[in-house]
Amino acid sequence: MKKERKQTLTKEIEVKIINISEKEILTRLNKLGAKKVKDVFQRNQYFKIDGQKSKRTIRIREEKDNEDSTKNNKSFLTIKTKMSKIEGISSRDEFEREIDNPKQMREIFLAMGLVKKRCYEMKRKYFRLDECSVEIVHAATVPTYLEIEGDKEKILLVARKLGFTKNDFLQESMIATYPQLKGDVRFENEKN
Repeated sequence: MKKERKQTLTKEIEVKIINISEKEILTRLNKLGAKKVKDVFQRNQYFKIDGQKSKRTIRIREEKDNEDSTKNNKSFLTIKTKMSKIEGISSRDEFEREIDNPKQMREIFLAMGLVKKRCYEMKRKYFRLDECSVEIVHAATVPTYLEIEGDKEKILLVARKLGFTKNDFLQESMIATYPQLKGDVRFENEKN
């Protein structure tokens, strides 16, 4: 019997806070009783329709656990609509589905005329606090940053508890702030 794959269509609401101290954030999360969810390495491959500019995101994410190599790797197909951003809080619709074969999905995309835009590798530590996902993100060419995802009021509450205000929220996109993210971003020791 084939396993049913979970798929979701949600409203993604999040903020990013750049140039954080991971040590300070971990200390605050611990004091606040945040629950650690996972610590993973992610390889994100972004695709676009050849020759077209689009504000839509089409992504294949491959994920492996950094703490337990016996856990199964997971892969996800994600499609996001155009983002709106007000006072550093971004919002957009997001469809995500777990997939079994990311290589085959890439081949399907290429056969459909999509082209690979970039590959972006990161290491992420996920926590839950007050119904929000709090993520400490490391990427190869940018400073460590924080993402808080949930509903707007909960995001503002969690940000305050962690010592941040709206003034700390990234107002531009990550690519506008760090143009090097337009190309491939990989960790040197993770070439596989």
